[in-house]
Amino acid sequence: MRHWVQYHNVATMKEPTKEFFIRTNKPVGELCGNTVWLIKGVLPEGERKKSFFLSRVFIATSVRGLIDEDFRNEARGTDEDGVHFPEPIELDDLPWFNGFKKNLANFSIGLTEITDMEEHYVSKLEELSKPWGWPRPSSYHPKIT
Repeated sequence: MRHWVQYHNVATMKEPTKEFFIRTNKPVGELCGNTVWLIKGVLPEGERKKSFFLSRVFIATSVRGLIDEDFRNEARGTDEDGVHFPEPIELDDLPWFNGFKKNLANFSIGLTEITDMEEHYVSKLEELSKPWGWPRPSSYHPKIT
């Protein structure tokens, strides 16, 4: 399974909904059957530095092009294919997070695959999300539509 990260800037795009989807101008065809980690950035009132949170994780089960939208493409999962963390998990103070953010160009390039060289970050993300039943057991197979 491959892993992708999508950054969501709350200041420009509002708080993410509880649904499992991302929108992007990048191609999304390769996302089906793979994991998407949604990280949101929040600039607290009166602060100059953003805080980053792991908001949700899901397996993309469908993709589509969008017409007359701000973005050209969308990837979706279902409730059974993802986890929405009741309280987003703050990432800023984790010892590995700055390296992760740097490897992903500070989230400036949008949807990005976590490459083999960065694979150790997947285990860190999975460790954070384990209390909510992620990752899914290897026997789990999502229904791709």
